[in-house]
Amino acid sequence: MKSNRRNFLQRNCTAIGTASLYSTLCTMRMTAGATTNTTGYKALVCLFLNGGNDSYNMLIPYTGINNAAGYGGYRDARGGVGTDSSGFKNGGSGLAIDRSALLATRLNSVSNQPVSRYSVHPQLPFLAQQFNNGNLAFVSNVGSLIEPTTLSSYQQGNAELPLGLFSHPDHQMHWQTIMPQVRGATPKGWGGRIADIFHQAANPSGEVAMNISLAGNNTLQTGFSSTPYVTSHDGPSSLIDYNDNLIKNAVDSMLANTYPNMFEHTYANKQKQSIENAVIFGNAFDNTSLSNPIPNTTTATNNNTAQQLAGVIRSIKAGKNSLNMNRQMFFVEKGGWDHHNELLDAQGGISYANNPALADGSNGLFYEVNEALEYFWNELTLEGLQDEVILFTISDFGRTLTSNGQGSDHAWGGNAFVMGGGRAPDGPNGEPLGGPLKGGQIYGQYPILDPNNIALDLDIHLNKARGRILPTTSADEYLSELVSWFGVDPAQLPDIFPNCIKFFNPLSTGYPLGMLDGAPGGN
Repeated sequence: MKSNRRNFLQRNCTAIGTASLYSTLCTMRMTAGATTNTTGYKALVCLFLNGGNDSYNMLIPYTGINNAAGYGGYRDARGGVGTDSSGFKNGGSGLAIDRSALLATRLNSVSNQPVSRYSVHPQLPFLAQQFNNGNLAFVSNVGSLIEPTTLSSYQQGNAELPLGLFSHPDHQMHWQTIMPQVRGATPKGWGGRIADIFHQAANPSGEVAMNISLAGNNTLQTGFSSTPYVTSHDGPSSLIDYNDNLIKNAVDSMLANTYPNMFEHTYANKQKQSIENAVIFGNAFDNTSLSNPIPNTTTATNNNTAQQLAGVIRSIKAGKNSLNMNRQMFFVEKGGWDHHNELLDAQGGISYANNPALADGSNGLFYEVNEALEYFWNELTLEGLQDEVILFTISDFGRTLTSNGQGSDHAWGGNAFVMGGGRAPDGPNGEPLGGPLKGGQIYGQYPILDPNNIALDLDIHLNKARGRILPTTSADEYLSELVSWFGVDPAQLPDIFPNCIKFFNPLSTGYPLGMLDGAPGGN
């Protein structure tokens, strides 16, 4: 990027800005209760597709077989068809899914997109069903941005760009901090910042942290004064034999000592708090159950994504019914999406036509995710929770449309999806009914992919278009929708997403995409 006074000031004020943000958060935490909406119960579930999902093979134009904006443009951008009519790799050189394989997973017609009909990958039939039932929406061409960026400003070096553009560790962190002008975890996570200013007001009698991770420690849920509670799908781990009174008394006595050394004292207090939290949360968790066994028809030993989501279900039940929680946020992670060496088999799996004991595609990533999401939704609906829980995806970045000879490489803009109870037609007096999500739609703008007509390719000015697409929807806009539904007042959005004011005016709306606004019982 060209050096100028504006860039110098922006880059060198980063540390000051982070310190200022912390000060602001501490102040906002004191007054959060006066402005936030904490009625009822709500949960956000983040499904992190770690590695950079090739999401232009997840959401695919269906109509327009000879149209640059439709399937024809997609096919040409991906170097031709690379699968058979069932969607399994057949030795072709391209990365496109055969159009015949997309028939069964077509989506209902949409408006305000380049073509009217899209499809999802053939191994994602549950996503298609949910979309067509109004319980799922896509957000297209979304990515981490610092400011509105055009192809011209990118090419001329006038745009402030995320640090470490196209880098896994940087973009994984950017999606968790939503401050891509800063490298690393210094700004803390946006979910942690929510907990800093919101947990006390939202969960005044809550007995566990607002943020719970089923996938270990993470930056997204870590704030300046809050940390996620980490558990497993089976519940928390406790000290061995701690239920033995002799051992319990010995441990409690040791931790109750007054230690003159500050670090020893802090460590003892933290350990004591962790043990107490494990007991409280564990007792509530153990009193919950699942309506159905966790499924696994994949080729792996377990469907790890389904296991994590099962843990989320039980944690929601524990939080809502026993631990006095009104707001909870969960973190679930599925890795394996870095498709340099293989794309079609990795996402879609292979055919097991000669082995009827195995389902076709059951070794693929999409098969596992599809099975896990169907199970999660069924468990939610059996408990009547579908209108109180929103699941959403994030991933490092999109990937190149062109093939590197085996798979696809790092790019920028990509597609995400949101799942929750769908909105019903308004009542006789115009009152909103049903769930919170205006599903069955694609939000943002799906790009034209055709290599001869693509207007957002970052490398087109170099005469070597690779299908690295400039995002047209910011992560700030996407996530602000979710956070506003969660109950955070729009005026507080800049404290959680400091760059959001560059993309929309939070004082006018907290719903820049219009995906969750006006929800029954919402803000």
